[in-house]
Amino acid sequence: MLRCGRRIGKCIEEDQRIINPNTGEYKSVGELYKAQLDGSPTPLLTLNESYQLENSEAFFIEDNGVKDTFAVVTKHGARVVLTGNHPVLTVDGWKEVDALRIGESIATPKLLPIYGQKQVDKHKLRILAYMLAAGRFNKDSISFQARYEGVRETMLESCEHLGINTYRERHKKATIYLINFSQFEFYREIQEKKIPSFIYELDREHLVFFLGSLYSAGGWFFAGRICEIGYATKNRKFALDLKHLLLRFGIQANLLQKEMNDSVYYHLMIYHRSSILLFLEHLSTPERDYEEIQARALEMTSSEPTLPKEVWKYIEEERIAKGLKKADVVGKGNRRYRTEKGISLSNARVYSENLQSAMLHDLINSDVLWEEVVDIVPLGKRQTYDVFVPETHNLVVEDILVHNTWTMCAHMLWVAFTCNGGTSIRKGAACVVATPYDNQARLIFDQLKTFIDNNPVLEESVKSITKNPYVIEFKNKSIIRLFTAGTRSGAEGGSLRGQRADWLYMDEVDYMSDKDFESIYAIVNEAPDRIGTMIASTPTGRRGMFYKTCTQMKLNQDVKMNEKNIYDMSTYDRKSAEGWAEFYFPTMVNPEWGPKMERELRKLFSENAYEHEVLAEFGTEMVGVFNKEYIDEASSIGYNYTTSPAHHGPIAIGVDWDKFGNATQIVVTQYNPFEPRRLRPELGETEQKYGRFQVINRIEIPKGEFTYDNAVKKIIELDGIYNPFAIYCDRGAGEYQIELLRKTLGDRVKGVHLGSSQLVRDPHSREFDKKPLKPFIVNQTVLMLERGQIRIPHRDIDETLARQMTNYQVVRFSAKTGEATYTDVDEHALDGLMFGLLAFINEKPELAATVIEKPHAKTIGKIKKSFTDPFKLKEEVRSTDSELRQKPKNTKVRQRASKGFGWGKRGGNMKMPSRGGW
Repeated sequence: MLRCGRRIGKCIEEDQRIINPNTGEYKSVGELYKAQLDGSPTPLLTLNESYQLENSEAFFIEDNGVKDTFAVVTKHGARVVLTGNHPVLTVDGWKEVDALRIGESIATPKLLPIYGQKQVDKHKLRILAYMLAAGRFNKDSISFQARYEGVRETMLESCEHLGINTYRERHKKATIYLINFSQFEFYREIQEKKIPSFIYELDREHLVFFLGSLYSAGGWFFAGRICEIGYATKNRKFALDLKHLLLRFGIQANLLQKEMNDSVYYHLMIYHRSSILLFLEHLSTPERDYEEIQARALEMTSSEPTLPKEVWKYIEEERIAKGLKKADVVGKGNRRYRTEKGISLSNARVYSENLQSAMLHDLINSDVLWEEVVDIVPLGKRQTYDVFVPETHNLVVEDILVHNTWTMCAHMLWVAFTCNGGTSIRKGAACVVATPYDNQARLIFDQLKTFIDNNPVLEESVKSITKNPYVIEFKNKSIIRLFTAGTRSGAEGGSLRGQRADWLYMDEVDYMSDKDFESIYAIVNEAPDRIGTMIASTPTGRRGMFYKTCTQMKLNQDVKMNEKNIYDMSTYDRKSAEGWAEFYFPTMVNPEWGPKMERELRKLFSENAYEHEVLAEFGTEMVGVFNKEYIDEASSIGYNYTTSPAHHGPIAIGVDWDKFGNATQIVVTQYNPFEPRRLRPELGETEQKYGRFQVINRIEIPKGEFTYDNAVKKIIELDGIYNPFAIYCDRGAGEYQIELLRKTLGDRVKGVHLGSSQLVRDPHSREFDKKPLKPFIVNQTVLMLERGQIRIPHRDIDETLARQMTNYQVVRFSAKTGEATYTDVDEHALDGLMFGLLAFINEKPELAATVIEKPHAKTIGKIKKSFTDPFKLKEEVRSTDSELRQKPKNTKVRQRASKGFGWGKRGGNMKMPSRGGW
């Protein structure tokens, strides 16, 4: 059995840039991280499940330290720098850079129609563009070279307008010398051949003017058999910036590297008919003649984008599932079923119609172009940042889309590939996998498929893979089947009854009911000495079957970890073994563990949750939710409620209406920055910290004929006294009252339904996810109480809050979801307090945050073992040359320092797109 803490992390190099869809700003991740520290997060672009770009209003960036990085380069010149475990989008789903192969296609945006609102004098823009394109800085002069008369005339006009003195020599008509140019506003950017940052924030009209002027002075327009629009520069960053700006008009440009006269040039080329016509429509200027290329471009045969050839396998799956012939898919005409080539969009439309394929429809109408990866370059260690995006978990970085159990997966593949170590060669090995919910089964299935796709030996050994049901069949007759326990439906593992197995795997066991466990484990009773079992989970604190196997059913043999942090199995004898062997992996065995990660997790979890999720300990089974000692400390100072604020700290009001008509509770909470917190020496705190959320008033509107109306009037009265920044009200029994309050007090009044979800950061993936609201606000209140951030009145002044916190209990844990159900009597004042704290958490999170320092733990050692293929026993296989560690076939793929599977190999909890979702 595996008792595990949560795993974390993936990152982007600090100089990689992200576009702001509201302002057009194009800033590096490092710059945005610093801006975020100043309290100014920024929007970004993300891709939804239908491959459409959309704005994401909120995201979070975190310093992730210095990591090994790699530049992923595409055929048309896009380039992004990421860590090896950061995913990019492929047709097969999100794939980590480590697993990416040269020749695969990744997603890039088709267009970025984003413009700012800035306006700059057009004469300044023209001189900036002209000098960037054709300016010359010599030792004793600054000049501008222009072959075209129209360009020279407009340059002189703009210089005169801005007071820049010029002169021309008779024998150099194409050269304009600038006398006092060093005073020009953008002189430094021109000298450095750099596009200024404000250019990205220009409105559409002024951005068109700038780009048109740049190409008028420095671009070329060729109207031959194949038309082209080009621009050359020695500065690669300048070329990438220009490529990005063209993409805002939907113009696709290829970046090529050329060597001439011992110098490297970067040519930005526009070849496609549609992009040439878009350029001429939007960016042409009067200074140049475009008639010839316009006429020739209209005569060109249009080349259209293609979908990668990897799409064919999904077309084939759909075709077989729907019982169609290949001819039915391609339809009439000259189209052929050629799976070795990409699919043009026009053909894909026909196939989509004939197949009635939602997947193809989404790909055809997406905001994505698929570009082939031509190089993956190791860049060494660089500063990196984690970027977290809610809902979609992806974003556009440098015009490329990037994203966000595995011990079991590796073991399953070993059992299937080797026929259970050579013991089941005649029939093949059967692996049965049980999970509480379908999304966990899908996660394991996707990871198994990723392992298979990225290993030629495994890929060759597979006979078929299906998603409905989740089944992987091998040519040696082995099979892996994945099932859900039916935990939500209460099916109690019924779908697994009667399954043949050589190995049974049960993941996230602590989220299964005991009846689920017993029903599934009955599979082993067929042959307990033959069938192996592996179970894994992060503890929830529940005293169920997982707790019993870890504490009361331990193995009768001693399996210990040696001085190198490796489990020594040499003493293990299966024939005489009874019970469960436990392998314990808390989160600190993660190679990325460090003080920063610990601070973040301690900030996120309560003490009890930290014990479960990070330390992988079961903890003390507590019925009471709030610690009695902490309640006594929070209420240890006597003070009276105030009828007016004593200082200027922010105030929130929480309101709980009782649906059975009992008293309405109104709790006024103020943040007091001067109130000292309880010192926590057990966590290494030595300096006094300040700031508490103090209940400064509690009003109870007694049950009566007009309880709700009286409560509404009282809240309006309290608003005039306390001027709260927010009023959070229970929506469950208060829709009518909330509407009345909003008419008078506006948007500060917010309804909160305890059955809804809250967007919170998931410790499993370090990304944002929706969580049930009631457990969330209870856990956050527990966390604040433990940190000494709450102050309530002494029991002699008002014992209600202290009493309700003391008596607040977990009534039960749901066997179907693992969620807690809490006390629903004598808790209304406490609910009012928690609503007020939720207002601070949502709208003033900087006040609720706490950072705790603590030394980090040890890491686990790596294992290197040889592997012998039972089908090639005559061939001696050394550890370093194992077939399961073969390099990808393409020799251009970079050499990686780490080979094969090991305890130190980083895992990730990426959300891989499911074809079944289409």
